[in-house]
Amino acid sequence: MSKKFIAKVVIVSLFTISIAIAGGYQLNEQGARAVGMGGAFVATASDPSAIYYNPAGLAKQNGVSLLLGSTFIAPTNTFKQKDFFSEINSRSKVFTPISFYLSSQINDKTVFGFGIFSPFYAGTEWKTPYKEKFILNALYFNPSIAYEIVEDQVMIGIGLSYVRARADIQLFSGYSYQGTGDNYNVNLGLLLKSDWLSVGLSYRSQTIIKFYGSITTPTNEKIAGRVKIPMPGSFSFGTACTIIPKLRIETDLQYTQWSAYKGLELTADAIAEPIFSQEKKWEDNVIFRGGIEYQMDDQTQLRCGGTIDLTPQAPSKTQLMLPDGDRLGGSIGVSRKIGNNLSVDVAYMFVWFMEREAKGVQFPYAGTYKANQHVISMNIGYSF
Repeated sequence: MSKKFIAKVVIVSLFTISIAIAGGYQLNEQGARAVGMGGAFVATASDPSAIYYNPAGLAKQNGVSLLLGSTFIAPTNTFKQKDFFSEINSRSKVFTPISFYLSSQINDKTVFGFGIFSPFYAGTEWKTPYKEKFILNALYFNPSIAYEIVEDQVMIGIGLSYVRARADIQLFSGYSYQGTGDNYNVNLGLLLKSDWLSVGLSYRSQTIIKFYGSITTPTNEKIAGRVKIPMPGSFSFGTACTIIPKLRIETDLQYTQWSAYKGLELTADAIAEPIFSQEKKWEDNVIFRGGIEYQMDDQTQLRCGGTIDLTPQAPSKTQLMLPDGDRLGGSIGVSRKIGNNLSVDVAYMFVWFMEREAKGVQFPYAGTYKANQHVISMNIGYSF
């Protein structure tokens, strides 16, 4: 066994030994190739979805490429109230965020990109008697540009997003709210490459969305209202290594600034006091992801991956409105090139939420929460 091979294994192992913590309403599944690798894609960033994962990866895109995709997310949530025997399920709902990516080579060193995606898209809606609902969808319109500083070795990228978001909230007290808001967002990326090792760094800034809309009272009266929800910033670091020919391994860490989510306060323009105020006090967390990609032949790539994702939500802050828990996920994926221009990517991920007991919370939130989630992601790509 060569010293070079041993060195590669040691480097990969160092980056793999880590603790994973994160969660919340963030949706990191923004491309089927990444989903197939458990979300580990920061150091690979090999298709136009690099606009989301690491814009520096755009610098290696040739010509003009289009990538269209959708992700189907089917969550199941169960709540068993403390001192009661029966369980209550959330309403069956499938979330279908879409994505669109375009990359266009300007010259040998510069590539322009444009992406549309929803990195914050989540929700829960409960059946009677605890009719609470929280659905959030933030759509990002993200032009980016990447530049190759040193050929095949050093690349940088930067992007600016316009964010348009919608919130749909229903409270146990009988009040409900629907509103929209917008803001702007910046993302940065760096990619360092050698013959067998890639290192990626990316950052996406925090965005505070102020939603303006209408509150519906228990008596069906409508009044103007507002709410403020943060889209937390995040830092990502990844390494990808080709230990043996055709086999690529990547591990990623993502640090998310969930401490920005201090509370949820629903305010009516015509009323001095908030209609609803709920303390959150979430904590900053880190996600760990790992994935393997195997080049089966010139047209086919196989993938598998996993993720460990511990919630930023303390047991004392768990409520029916988007309850969270520690998550374990596993994924598989495949890509197939059809002819010289067309490609298809498909991935499946199962996410298991560990059972969580909410303690120290008021009625009706105390009890046990369980959940799981099926995720199917598909992309169609075309290169000119």
